[in-house]
Amino acid sequence: MLSRRQLLHALAATTLPACRSTPLEPEPTASAAPARSAARVPSLSDGTLRVIELGTVARNNDALVLLHGWGAPGDDLASLGRALVRENTMVFVPAAPLNEGSGRAWWHLDAGARAHYAREDALPPDFQPLAAITSAREAVQALLRRIHERLAPSLVTVAGFSQGAMLALDVGLRCEPRVDRVAVLSGSLLLDSLPAVHEGCGRGRRVLMTHGRVDPILPFENAERAVAILGQHGIKTDFRPFDGRHEIPGSVRAALGDFAFGP
Repeated sequence: MLSRRQLLHALAATTLPACRSTPLEPEPTASAAPARSAARVPSLSDGTLRVIELGTVARNNDALVLLHGWGAPGDDLASLGRALVRENTMVFVPAAPLNEGSGRAWWHLDAGARAHYAREDALPPDFQPLAAITSAREAVQALLRRIHERLAPSLVTVAGFSQGAMLALDVGLRCEPRVDRVAVLSGSLLLDSLPAVHEGCGRGRRVLMTHGRVDPILPFENAERAVAILGQHGIKTDFRPFDGRHEIPGSVRAALGDFAFGP
């Protein structure tokens, strides 16, 4: 039997399957999104991120930003976004900026990136922020600023799966731009995010975290550890484990819709 270290090294090799949002059940058929106004706002895509825009993209509607996983196509979460759209809501699905085989990535998986998972509530003495994570954060923050400036959303949720979940949590813990809710689907807390945790802007922010109990790619204990660290700093997490692997089952999709667009 492989040790945990051997398993993690094997998973990070070039043969690692892309972190696509494979569900346990067929995705529900999305109802037709409300027609968009002819006087639409300029595209939210820029030179770094290509963004799919779903729902009614208009001022003051609730906004959800969905960040896909490592190695997945840039539109991997578009079908999920279509299924989540409700009246007076808009969903944005950006494609990560880096090429990863036939898919995309927010940062490449290498030994340096793996070492940036937070295993305790303290930064190592020799810690240096990973430049690729900083770049990914800044790209998503720039997207959020454009959403705020052009659309003034009533409510902003950032959600992600796998690597996108790590980035969603990292961005969602920052003091600005404003994020009201964060959904972490099968992710981990990054060392790069600990300074934001310690700064305290995440207190009072609603956080949903889901994780499969037999996840072979990001161990379940990563989520348990993240919940514990966040709790130590007054960031309460709605933690919803499920009996599954590295995926987004139907129960999680339903919970995400209620979390992002519910009261």
